[in-house]
Amino acid sequence: MLRLSMRAKFRHFEFGLEVKSAARALEREAEILIQDRTQLKQKYLTELKRFEEAHERCKVSEEEVKVANKFVEPAQLEVLAAEIAKRDASQFTIERLVEIENAQKQIEVLERQKVDLTSEVDRLRASEVDAITRVPLLGTQFL
Repeated sequence: MLRLSMRAKFRHFEFGLEVKSAARALEREAEILIQDRTQLKQKYLTELKRFEEAHERCKVSEEEVKVANKFVEPAQLEVLAAEIAKRDASQFTIERLVEIENAQKQIEVLERQKVDLTSEVDRLRASEVDAITRVPLLGTQFL
């Protein structure tokens, strides 16, 4: 009986050791989980802070874009107006060049006509002078 009692106590002691060992293992695991939870919480808070900073930077950037757009839109309108004015000026210049070319051609035609008319006038004067000089000769022939 003493042996049975000792065996029972020994088994109870072994069971107690196993329980204590299991309890220690669970306590270590619990400590590890608590440490992991603390690390994850810190990591979460760090990431949350980074996210909030990034979100704030996005808001600031959006505001900067709005302000920039207020300046860009009028500048774009000015550029468009300048391009239209440039196109109009170019078209006007081209039209003026066409008019100048046409005027130069007309001048050339008129100069040729002047030369032709001057030649005609010279020929007619020569004919007149010839006729005037022949009239006395013809008058003497008929008399």
